[in-house]
Amino acid sequence: MTEVEQLLSTIEKKGYTHIIFDLDATLTLLNLPWDKWIELVAKRLPAEAADSFRKVANEPGSTWSQRSNDHVERYDSFLEALVEASEEFESTYFAHTPYDELVQGVHALAEQGKTLYAWSANTRPTVEHALLELGIRHHFSKVITRNDVRFAKPHPEGWSLLGGGTPRAQYLFVGDSSNDEGAAEALGLDYYEITFFHNTRH
Repeated sequence: MTEVEQLLSTIEKKGYTHIIFDLDATLTLLNLPWDKWIELVAKRLPAEAADSFRKVANEPGSTWSQRSNDHVERYDSFLEALVEASEEFESTYFAHTPYDELVQGVHALAEQGKTLYAWSANTRPTVEHALLELGIRHHFSKVITRNDVRFAKPHPEGWSLLGGGTPRAQYLFVGDSSNDEGAAEALGLDYYEITFFHNTRH
């Protein structure tokens, strides 16, 4: 059984009605030169913030999302610089490799009447573009992007734009990273890991 078949089986068996999907390395792999992103962010920052960001961005062990969240808290100018740089970067280098089986799974879940959300650390233009090219944008009732929140996953802020009156036990978070898993854990949501792109990315 493939991981997508297992995902669909799990959703059916456990009766999840609301499914949250990450984008990058989950539904599709963004093929971007991330080292260039670091410099696009840094050049928009005051010297102290730029030096700090370059230093932590090249340290192993922590994720870019957590590094970015830390800098949002420390430097007033960081969030605006981050979003502007990310929009420029992602639009300039936009390219992606779909996870075709999972895309078909999204179609199947929509046909079953599941409520689908996308929650991504990428910018809105990138997320919208990718979902449209995948042919699944119309299936998502809400899309949360880096433009919509102050803090990215694993911070749970994005939930405030997704959550409603549905019990959390009916939600399943589908992602690929510790950021996704951390957000799910912080919110008390069940989590399903997608591993398809792990070897490609790492």
